Amino acid sequence: MENKKKSKFKFYIYAIIPLFSFVSVTFMATYAFYLATVVGNEDNGQVITKSAQVYAAFNATDTLNVEKILPGYSGTLEFSIVNTTKEENVYGNYTLAWEIVKNEIDNDSFTYTLTGTSYKGTEVLADSDSNKVVNIVTPRRIPTMSANIGEGIINTGVAHKYVLTVNFAESGTNQDQLQGKNFEGKIIAKGDPNI
Repeated sequence: MENKKKSKFKFYIYAIIPLFSFVSVTFMATYAFYLATVVGNEDNGQVITKSAQVYAAFNATDTLNVEKILPGYSGTLEFSIVNTTKEENVYGNYTLAWEIVKNEIDNDSFTYTLTGTSYKGTEVLADSDSNKVVNIVTPRRIPTMSANIGEGIINTGVAHKYVLTVNFAESGTNQDQLQGKNFEGKIIAKGDPNI
């Protein structure tokens, strides 16, 4: 009888160990993926993006909020991303996206462009396999819902500085139905796992 109790006890112990190991591994893998893909903590107006090796500060706390917009409107929004990783040549990917709160101007005349410049100190850098800014030269229609803009790659010690320009062009036709509308949106950066 005593041996049966001992063997049952061993059976339960041996059954629990693999189950506990599976739960632990699943939790750690999920946590590691979370760290590698999400935009992290806000700290003094910076959003810190962390992956396994890349630390990048995204500075963009402003929202473009325009009420009763009229044709002829133009506005800008500036933001930057800086790779603050301590090791050399550690680069990572990020995606820039529109976060649209409200866009009542669903029209081809309401567009944006994006100019990105890459710096290491004061030196302007060209795009490369480990460093790429997002540039939208041809005006694009501003989406009515949140949407991706483009993907960048940033290397250690590099700053990507951006200027977003929004235009509500006068078309030369009757735009009365578009006057007095409201727009609110901002640009966000999402960190992706490093390459």
